Amino acid sequence: MSLSLLTDLRESLKIHDKNYMGNGLIPFSAECPLGLLEAPIDAMALAQATQFVSKIYKSVDAGLMASFVDMVTSNHKSFTRPAVYLATNPTALVITNETKFKLYAADFGYGTPEWVCTLPCFAANFVGLLPAPAPSSDIVINITMKTAVLRHIVSNNIWKSMVTSVY
Repeated sequence: MSLSLLTDLRESLKIHDKNYMGNGLIPFSAECPLGLLEAPIDAMALAQATQFVSKIYKSVDAGLMASFVDMVTSNHKSFTRPAVYLATNPTALVITNETKFKLYAADFGYGTPEWVCTLPCFAANFVGLLPAPAPSSDIVINITMKTAVLRHIVSNNIWKSMVTSVY
């Protein structure tokens, strides 16, 4: 099973302090052990999944970044193809963590936002992690999936123990 992740290049490019969100990403794929995907969701499975994802991110190096930049430079449309695939493929899962961005500080001339969320139909299967508005330090989780999948998620004991409300 292939797992595709987006790696944030902002730290490596030394622009993490700019509150810049757009396209500082590199897609990276790895083979995910099927046993990890089939395991019941409990604390151990979450720890193993976190460890697996951390290994993927730690393996991104200057050579991989350079080859990605070369590819995009030679074929400008190649950057958008993975995004279109993820947004339209019903078996793809997109997970994005935007909790570190100062989303509530953005002002486009109408004042700062009172609430920030992702587009509800951004992708076929989408999980977005966003900061809650101040003064809360909570994380808002936006999920777009089929009803049967959502029922399964909200019936999970670990999920129920961590989540205050589900809409």
